[in-house]
Amino acid sequence: MPLTLTCTATGSPEPAISWTKDDLPLDVTGSRYTTLANGLQINQLSKSDDGKYECVASNDKGTVFSQYVRIFSRG
Repeated sequence: MPLTLTCTATGSPEPAISWTKDDLPLDVTGSRYTTLANGLQINQLSKSDDGKYECVASNDKGTVFSQYVRIFSRG
């Protein structure tokens, strides 16, 4: 079952969006994750996905972190 985390950021210049898990950069390449225009989808939620996730918006003016969300899977 997929899980979607939402994130929206605006700025000038437009910020680049990235994600962290447990305060480390999250590699969203591959089929495990799908980056969306307004968030991140975890395609097959499993116990290994448990942790703290944050959206990071960055441009040449600075970097802003979202409030975090903690995921606890049922698996």
